[in-house]
Amino acid sequence: MSVGGGPRIYCPASLAEGAVVTLPETAARHVARALRLGPGDPVRIFDGDGQEHAAELVAGGPGVRARIGPPLAPIPEPGLGITLSQGISRGERMDFVVQNAPELGVSRIVPVRTARSVVRLDPARGRRRQEHWRAVAASACEQCGRSVLPRVDPPRQLSDLLA
Repeated sequence: MSVGGGPRIYCPASLAEGAVVTLPETAARHVARALRLGPGDPVRIFDGDGQEHAAELVAGGPGVRARIGPPLAPIPEPGLGITLSQGISRGERMDFVVQNAPELGVSRIVPVRTARSVVRLDPARGRRRQEHWRAVAASACEQCGRSVLPRVDPPRQLSDLLA
C-alpha cells in the first residue's frame, strides 16, 4: 500500500488500521465512475474528526470498500474557533459560501433567517438544506486538505442567534 497517495475521501466511519470500510454511496459513485478507480488503487480517507489514513481500495462496484492503512499527519487546525453566521441566500450563493468556509478555517457555520430573507425554509426543508450544506462542506474538505469538518447548524432566526 502506498502511503499518502490518491484522492481524499470523506468517510464518517471508525478508522482503524487494517479495518475494511464501505465508502458512503456518493463517495463510492465518485470513486468508481468519475475517478475510475478500482481494487489496488490508493486513496486517503478522513473521518471529519481529525483522523486521516492512507487506504487501498479492495472492492469496486456498488459497495466500494477500502482497507485502512497507516495514519497520516493531518493539516493542523486553526487555533481559533471561527463561527460564520451567514444569512441564507438563494440559488448557489449559499453553497458557494459553505464551500469556501472550510478553506478559511471556519469551524462552525450558522445559517441565519433574517427579516428580509427571500428564502423561506419550513423545518423539514431546513433539515434537508442543512444535510446538503454538510455534504458541500465535506466535499470542500476533501479538496482543501482539512481533516475536521466544520459543524453546520440548523437554520435559525437572527434574533435567536443574538439572544
